[in-house]
Amino acid sequence: MGFPSANKAFVMGQVSSPPQIKDIGNGRSMMGFRLVSKRSWKDKEFQTTHRITVFGNAVDGLRDLSEGSLVGVDGRIDNRQYEQNGEKKWITEIVANDVQVFSATESSKEEDFGEIPF
Repeated sequence: MGFPSANKAFVMGQVSSPPQIKDIGNGRSMMGFRLVSKRSWKDKEFQTTHRITVFGNAVDGLRDLSEGSLVGVDGRIDNRQYEQNGEKKWITEIVANDVQVFSATESSKEEDFGEIPF
């Protein structure tokens, strides 16, 4: 039966690219966007860009999502392979189960997130 395992990811940050929505057939949609999370250590700040993918009905509730929005994403880490010009490439992404939009205002584009609403 195997050993117990888990594949869980939660990231919070700003949407850093305009979300792209695609029809994947059978009335289903897919949305993809990049999210930037930041962390500090000592006097340095680091940022990580995450590729986020959302499928199905969850896309409908996110159609107004825009670059600069502050969001939290709960999902799983997935790797997939595709071929481009005869070359195999890999993508690591977070496949979202849930996306919470905390701020969609222009002020969310500021570097300081201020108080994070939990």
